[in-house]
Amino acid sequence: MSGSVDATIIVWRVSTGERLHTLKGHTRGVLDLAIDPMSSLLVQPHSLHPSTIYLFSAASTPEIRSWRITYSSAAETTSTLAAPADENTQPSALTPDEQVLSAADSAPLNFHATSVNKILFSPSSVGAAPYENTLFTASSDNTAQCLTRPIVPSSSPSHNVTSHPKPQPWTSTDTFTHPDWVRSLVHDPDTNLLVTGCRDEEVRVWDMSSGECVKTLTGHFESVEGVCLVTLVEEGNKKRGSSKWIVSVSLDGTLRRWRLDGEDDAQKLERTDVDGENVDASSGKAGKAKVLATEEEDQELADLMAELEDDD
Repeated sequence: MSGSVDATIIVWRVSTGERLHTLKGHTRGVLDLAIDPMSSLLVQPHSLHPSTIYLFSAASTPEIRSWRITYSSAAETTSTLAAPADENTQPSALTPDEQVLSAADSAPLNFHATSVNKILFSPSSVGAAPYENTLFTASSDNTAQCLTRPIVPSSSPSHNVTSHPKPQPWTSTDTFTHPDWVRSLVHDPDTNLLVTGCRDEEVRVWDMSSGECVKTLTGHFESVEGVCLVTLVEEGNKKRGSSKWIVSVSLDGTLRRWRLDGEDDAQKLERTDVDGENVDASSGKAGKAKVLATEEEDQELADLMAELEDDD
């Protein structure tokens, strides 16, 4: 799946490059996509029904939309895991499992005041089941949110219908307030820490159990556009160990890494510029001057930033 600034989502068949579906519903550019892990409950071995996935999409508007997609059809859903919004689609078109999983909450989800820049499903804990995933969102309203859906046992099914937990409407259980737009985020189920990247140039680490910001990482000098977690495995002297790091990317043209457990916070990744010259990320001016892009990339970035400014 791919989302575009033209407000559409395209579903592709990877093996052939064939365009299967074009999804329309957003009114402004699509900024992020995420597949609901609960979709895996709909995959039945040797079933005559096609595999079904539920896709969530975020755009330069407050709404998060959800879509029911198969190889042969695609439509916006009226709820998190329910029938398509198309009134002509009959309940009988759903598989028995999909009928069991149908929820009562309405789409689209609307928990923010403006653009939703990032959406992320993450396990609520290590080894969590597909239905025990949290939806994290990052927005230009200066907040990140933690959305959860209560799960209740399904009613007793008939002998030919598999029993699955039934999701309830999404609710916002935590809000993480920032001084500027939240551009990116990542969650670590092992430590239950949430890491956010902000337009104020800083990376923040939040303790999910308390909702408090436990660390602010300073080093970038432009908006932090992306964060991820990387585990480095170290071997030596017949010993094997690992360390977990935050990697952040910024419009200042640098990548930086930060030890998640608090050690070596200021360490940085060496960046190789497009001309092959190594640039020390600790030099702010040099790093900024070395960021090269094509004319088309510059124009695309300018258009996107202008669109985000309009939302503010």
